[in-house]
Amino acid sequence: LHEVAQVSMVANVDLVDSKARAKASVNIPNAGKLRKYGVRDMGGSIRYDGDVVAAWEPDLDVDLEGDLALQSFAAPGISIEAGGGPIHAHVRGEHAEADGDVVLEGLDASGTTIDSVQLKFEGEQTTDGSVGVEAKLHIDTISMPDGQFDMQGLDGTMVASIPPKGDLEASADLVVKTFRFGDGDYSVDGGPVTFELAGDQISADIDLKRQDTPFLAGTISG
Repeated sequence: LHEVAQVSMVANVDLVDSKARAKASVNIPNAGKLRKYGVRDMGGSIRYDGDVVAAWEPDLDVDLEGDLALQSFAAPGISIEAGGGPIHAHVRGEHAEADGDVVLEGLDASGTTIDSVQLKFEGEQTTDGSVGVEAKLHIDTISMPDGQFDMQGLDGTMVASIPPKGDLEASADLVVKTFRFGDGDYSVDGGPVTFELAGDQISADIDLKRQDTPFLAGTISG
């Protein structure tokens, strides 16, 4: 028991074969107390329960599989009513990979609300230091605080990579669903939107329609 986190672990350690297996639970009932350790402007609860399998000969090999849970979580600029899901990570020497399926519900970012966000991701860091992430994204209804804009959501995939010495490269293929703006309930059917980022250069292809006719289409770069 710690002043910030409640930690429970039941482990079986085999010193002869240099292996260990454990069930771990980490509960932070009040994330606001993390400010004592330099993490500021956070609140709510964070919990992780899972299994850990480790070996340290000839190289470090750690496998973690468990469930993350957030409740009334808050961070700078955003609050989340509830969220979580299964997360898996594997570290072998200097190579690491992770995947998960996380759902967040009741998001509020400076008054803009999102009913829910689902993020399925896979990520990897190779032994040479390269980092790559691929994610599938599903976002439900988005609403602005003044009632001037709402969107039924969007779906898509995102891919990003960072080489050991180089710039971030990322792309996103999204489908924007029907959205409405203005006092007159002016609605747009939506459509595909594609982004490409390489270093400080970004480009976007947009093809939004309204009543089966082009509304906003073209390529933007800069």
